[in-house]
Amino acid sequence: MVVPIEPSIADQTEERARPRRRVSRSFIAVMVVALLALGAVLVGRVQTDQYAISPGQSNNVLPMVHVAGYPEPAGSGGIYMADVFVTQLTWFGLLRAKFQDHTEIVSGAELGLSSNQSIADFSKVGYLDMAQSQQNATIAGLRAAHRPVEAAQAGAVIYALRTDTSSGLQVGDRVVAIGSTAIHNSCDLARATSAMASASTVTASLEPASIDGATGAVTYGAAHPVVLRASSAATPLGLETRCTGTPNPTDPFGIAAASTSTVARTPLRVSFNLTQVGGPSAGLAMTLGLLETLDGASLTAGRRIAATGTMDPAGDVGDVGGVAQKTIAVEQAGATVFFVPTVEVSTAEHAADGHLAVVGVRSLDQALAYLASTEPKSPVTTSTRS
Repeated sequence: MVVPIEPSIADQTEERARPRRRVSRSFIAVMVVALLALGAVLVGRVQTDQYAISPGQSNNVLPMVHVAGYPEPAGSGGIYMADVFVTQLTWFGLLRAKFQDHTEIVSGAELGLSSNQSIADFSKVGYLDMAQSQQNATIAGLRAAHRPVEAAQAGAVIYALRTDTSSGLQVGDRVVAIGSTAIHNSCDLARATSAMASASTVTASLEPASIDGATGAVTYGAAHPVVLRASSAATPLGLETRCTGTPNPTDPFGIAAASTSTVARTPLRVSFNLTQVGGPSAGLAMTLGLLETLDGASLTAGRRIAATGTMDPAGDVGDVGGVAQKTIAVEQAGATVFFVPTVEVSTAEHAADGHLAVVGVRSLDQALAYLASTEPKSPVTTSTRS
């Protein structure tokens, strides 16, 4: 028999059901809050492919330049390099960086980070660039000071590898032979590998690089044989220079980019003690610092001279990045003159506050000529401005 439910009982049943709907709404609210919290965490922690370049430090390189038998120049002046801070941004950091003064936002590609390159290898390349920059500064500086020095090509340094390589190669390795062919520079490597596009294996002679994690110093071990196996069809090989006879170099063994290793041969014992500084942009500053050490404060005459720009063995100055941020750094260090690559003059002048003389140069000779023509009759006294 079916018993009809009285209206009063139905009302009681409905009243009992209402708390369940209130629980459901509370659960939804909790879930919304949790999702918002998770979103906030992700925005604050998930890295983007955007990087912030901000002003770093500007330090006097004279205490970092050492030549056996030559004391550190005395006086209140100095030769200042400048660096920048590079920070990978989270989504929240990206938003914040858009409102920060003197901060430039660039993509990984604009920074020079390839899509298949790890951050570890990218850091290695920075230290490799610094090591080569020190050799170039030694060669250019000793030549300008009329001291004995020879520029010797020591092989081709691997700067990037394809993801499909299986030959046991490492970024930083220096290739000194391919088969029976001696490799003195990156063009030798390009010609050798391009000629072996159809080869399945070849024996190379490599000098392994060791990069000190504490200082960034690069040293090379003894050469040893390594069997390179073709990992795919020959693909483009990126080089730092054009090669005569090989306009479009390729490599079938997994090497994606390489650069010539040039070393200074000199009876003088020259060293640079720059800790954990990567990249080639301190080349001009290090060269001027070496000359100042050799000649004993004749360049600065008590002034604080700052410089940025790459340096090659011939004494030519190359372009660099982050000039606006470096301008802020050298001003804070109290520099009165700032040498920059000619193409970067407008960038530095726009960032400067008007008390800094921005001087564009294409070569070491131009920088030396400016210092000689503007040398004060008596040493000047400088102080750091906050």
